[in-house]
Amino acid sequence: MLGGDYALTVAKSGAQALARAASDAPPDLIVLDVVMPELDGLEVCRRLKDDARTRAIPVILATHLASEADEERGFAAGAADYVTKPYRPVVLKARIATHVRLARAEKARE
Repeated sequence: MLGGDYALTVAKSGAQALARAASDAPPDLIVLDVVMPELDGLEVCRRLKDDARTRAIPVILATHLASEADEERGFAAGAADYVTKPYRPVVLKARIATHVRLARAEKARE
């Protein structure tokens, strides 16, 4: 769904996502599922926001967990946005584009 618009990197675990985000070539945006083995997406998001190297990378949590409480936990963990499955491609693409644009504008101001 996004391959033609963005250069994508996939991480197979929360630990791998954290390592890639803290690399010399950090991503402009991270899309995380909340339900993951080992480290869940909320914990990965918290760790990203606690690390000065990755704090500014926007995180979109994408999940089947759709309750108001789930959404609140996502934002409390530091997510910039929260989308639920089934994804509406046009909505997900618009949200990704918005957060990438905002992150790039923020970097340009630094």
